[in-house]
Amino acid sequence: INAEYMGETAKKEGAKHMAELTPLKGAFIKPVIIKATPLNGSAPKEGSKIVHFIRHGQGFHNLLADVFSTLKVDTNTLPVEVHPYRRPEIVDPPLTDLGRKQAAQLQSQAATLNPELVVVSPLARAAKTALIAFDHLVSGTKTTIPFVALEEVREQYGHHVCDKRRSITEIRKDFPMIDFSKVERDEDNLYTEERESALSIAERSYAFMMWLRARPEREIVLASHSSFLLCTMQVVVQCEHEASTVWFQTGEMRSLELSFEDWSSA
Repeated sequence: INAEYMGETAKKEGAKHMAELTPLKGAFIKPVIIKATPLNGSAPKEGSKIVHFIRHGQGFHNLLADVFSTLKVDTNTLPVEVHPYRRPEIVDPPLTDLGRKQAAQLQSQAATLNPELVVVSPLARAAKTALIAFDHLVSGTKTTIPFVALEEVREQYGHHVCDKRRSITEIRKDFPMIDFSKVERDEDNLYTEERESALSIAERSYAFMMWLRARPEREIVLASHSSFLLCTMQVVVQCEHEASTVWFQTGEMRSLELSFEDWSSA
């Protein structure tokens, strides 16, 4: 699979998700205004947070989609049993070899950062990406700073089997160094045959931002997914630069300073 076809898959999916988010842009109004600016080397302002946003490395579902793109097959015409995102054996897919390499390529940059908290989606591909990228903070089943899984930052759920999570009982065995205590239910009660709406993703993202605002940590890592990150940058957060709002590539990290302003003081 060459970069041309991988890029083609990303372009098509990005355009599709962008169209779904368009009605929400400017219409998603909440009590707190969240603004994002690129880092400039100075300390964050009072009340602001430095957040390193990461999309997971290539998962096996991404690889399957790229294969069909190479073959010029329209996946919308495929039956469930062969669809790259819906085939039954693709539940919570792991990283491919390329995905692990993409995560490892972040290590040199990650080593220069000073996070106090790493937040991950409870899906395996995001959790593993964070653990590889910040390998210097991991020692066996222990970490030097908290690694916490939150349901709020998982991928858009429903319909696509690849976005269904395994039970916490099972996934905790794979990642004993991650704290899953904030995920309320063992089984995935959110997954349905209907795809989650863009508004629902935006509400989850905003809830996460309010959780983040209340945390004492000033520098945080978030390992999440393409649809969630796109919705965050396009709808929930007001980004100073357009480059911050575009589709995340697999294994990409963007570092931004987030500021929070209550409407009453705006």
